Amino acid sequence: MWRLVLVIAVTAVIAGCDDAPACRAPAHTTYSCDPIPAGGRGCVGGPVWSTVYSTIDAARPQHQDDPALTFPQGCQASIPECSPFYRNEPRAFTCDGTGWSELL
Repeated sequence: MWRLVLVIAVTAVIAGCDDAPACRAPAHTTYSCDPIPAGGRGCVGGPVWSTVYSTIDAARPQHQDDPALTFPQGCQASIPECSPFYRNEPRAFTCDGTGWSELL
C-alpha cells in the first residue's frame, strides 16, 4: 500500500515539473531605456554579473554588456540568465544612478 502511495506521489511531482514553461532569458542584455550621453548621471555600462548566481568574486568569470554606454537612473536591464528566485523570468537589474542593483 505504501509503495503505491509513494509511486503516485513521485509521479505527480515529476509531472508537475514538466508543466512549467521554460525561462526565456534574452540572448543579450536588454534595457527598458535608451543610453544617455557619456558623463550624465547614471550607470556606466550594463550590470556586471557572473554566470552562476552568487555575489561577484574573482573566482567566477564576470560579464558586462555595453561597457561604453551610460544608462539613466531608473533604467532596468534583463540579462541572459534565468532568475533563481522567480520561475521563468530572466535576472533583472535597475540603475540607481550610480550602479546596478538586482531586483529581488
